[in-house]
Amino acid sequence: MIKILAIDDKEDNLITLSAVINHFIPDCIVITARSGLAGLKKAEEESPDTIILDIRMPEMDGFYVCKLLKSNFKTKHIPVILLTAVKTSSKDRIRGLDIGADAFLTKPIDESELMAQINVMLRIKKAEDILRKEKNDMEKQLIRAQKMESIGTLAGGIAHDFNNILSVIWGNAELTLNEMKESNAVYENLKDVIKACVRAKDLIQQLLCLSREKIQERKPIRISPIIKESLKMLRAAIPSSIKIKQTISDFPHMILADPGQMSQVLLNLCTNAVAAMPEGEGILEVRLENKEKYIILSVKDTGTGIDPEYIDRIFEPYFTTKEHGKGTGLGLAMVQGIVQKHDGIIMVESELGKGTIFTIHLPIIDEGFITESIQTKFILKGNNEHILIIDDESAALHILNKMLCQLGYRVSPYLDSVSALSTIRENPKLFDVVITDMTMPNMTGKTLAKEILKINPDIPIIICTGYSPWISEEDAKKIGVKALLMKPLSMEVISQTIKSLI
Repeated sequence: MIKILAIDDKEDNLITLSAVINHFIPDCIVITARSGLAGLKKAEEESPDTIILDIRMPEMDGFYVCKLLKSNFKTKHIPVILLTAVKTSSKDRIRGLDIGADAFLTKPIDESELMAQINVMLRIKKAEDILRKEKNDMEKQLIRAQKMESIGTLAGGIAHDFNNILSVIWGNAELTLNEMKESNAVYENLKDVIKACVRAKDLIQQLLCLSREKIQERKPIRISPIIKESLKMLRAAIPSSIKIKQTISDFPHMILADPGQMSQVLLNLCTNAVAAMPEGEGILEVRLENKEKYIILSVKDTGTGIDPEYIDRIFEPYFTTKEHGKGTGLGLAMVQGIVQKHDGIIMVESELGKGTIFTIHLPIIDEGFITESIQTKFILKGNNEHILIIDDESAALHILNKMLCQLGYRVSPYLDSVSALSTIRENPKLFDVVITDMTMPNMTGKTLAKEILKINPDIPIIICTGYSPWISEEDAKKIGVKALLMKPLSMEVISQTIKSLI
């Protein structure tokens, strides 16, 4: 609905203006004010699309009213047409333009000219409104992006410290388990501890995935256990009044995927589904099946559905129909990004008042690829090889030392990278393998690796990290590092990695 504010101290002029405008624009609302002060107040309250303002008024003339309108944050964007009863001088026109007027009209008013000017002002207002909205949207996106960057930095710091702590728990559990008979009453308890550590590691990966700080690590996986585990976590986080109906087929087929990101996809879709169900009641249905060369994951809800007007925009970054503060608009954009990176397809069907279903198709990998990619799961023992390990976290260093000793290696542990480098300078051939943490004071693992390889280019180096944005597998390969491992480390992973290098 178009709104025009007319400000004139003479009632007859206002009646004439209103009649002319309503004749040409029948659905237009004409708001009137008989003084500059009243006009300023109504401009703020009504936010009209155009203001027609008489210049000659007592107490406060049109020039001053226009200046105040253009100085006010709430009204400065509204186009102003100045009216005068006499021919305006060029000096008056310049004065009006200087204070922000958009056009001039002379009384008696020519109806055609009036409507032409109004239509121009409406077009200007519409264009400026669009630009202003785009600017506001971009500012909001920038703020959200900055928030996500802050979350990413925080998540990275948490991941680094948490994974170091987890390394100690996991390592001690494995060491104790390896020295214990299966008949011992504590044996199963320790296996549960290790399972919990694996789950905690996955949670950290999901946190990094959410903050977009995680490097994708695709490998052959069976997705059904991941879906089941994710639904267990979800059950504890949503209202008990929402029923989860799951049909998860346990087929042998595998996909090439990042487990943490697959879990993130499901949790994001399910969280959106729960939010769409009014008053926390309804049915959330998750299905996993295979068809021809694809594994198909679907998430269905009995919620409010998606308005057809928005269905084509739901995957746009920062687009959300939720109330302010209740959604970032990143969830579905992230889901689509992950699915596409996994060579998959995501589709959506929705009906207002009945619910929504998201369907994801992920390609199955062939058996030949699986055979080549999957390592046999067992621990490989060493043969008294000498390993240098460096980590500034004493607890993490201690547990890695114990693990390597149990695997049959001789170990020289160092808390300081500079001291470790001095030892290698004194005897370049002393060690068979070097295992170093990435984030350390004085000298990072990356810098240490470069210096060691200058002294002995043939020594295999493994860098371990709880989390580091400053090194990737590609970076590691470029400087000559043989392996980049993410903490916490299992004995299986560390033993197989070392054996592959010596």
